[in-house]
Amino acid sequence: MAVNLGLPLNRIWHELPFKVSMGVAYSSIQYTFGILTTSPYIITQTDFLNNLTLGIGLKYLVTLSLGYTLSPITARTEIGNNLTTQSTSAHGIGAILQIPVVRVVSQLTNHAVLIPGRVKPTFDFRFDYSRAAGGPFQGEPFETLNVVVR
Repeated sequence: MAVNLGLPLNRIWHELPFKVSMGVAYSSIQYTFGILTTSPYIITQTDFLNNLTLGIGLKYLVTLSLGYTLSPITARTEIGNNLTTQSTSAHGIGAILQIPVVRVVSQLTNHAVLIPGRVKPTFDFRFDYSRAAGGPFQGEPFETLNVVVR
């Protein structure tokens, strides 16, 4: 199950000189890793995740998106008639910065950047960063940084 709700804040505060949006998302996921039959036991492993994500997006000349996710995790193991549960939580942050270089140059100089033949080129930089900790990431946090040129 998943539910998302977003709100463009410019609909409330019209005087803002840039676009701002906020959002919240919830998802509930259940993983069953199968049933293992070993004499005389039947073993079942199921994990339950309930993710809550909060995000904000800003757009002026560039687009910046920031998000935070909290994920409580419960692992349930059944061996025969014995049931054990373990709980932990993971959390992560993420950021995306997108820079449409041609559009930024055009707006700053008040002249459209054109290639002969009236073609408007596209040239973007995009930086993605994420960091997760807790849950399966016990110990050192897990980080990624991607740079995309388009």
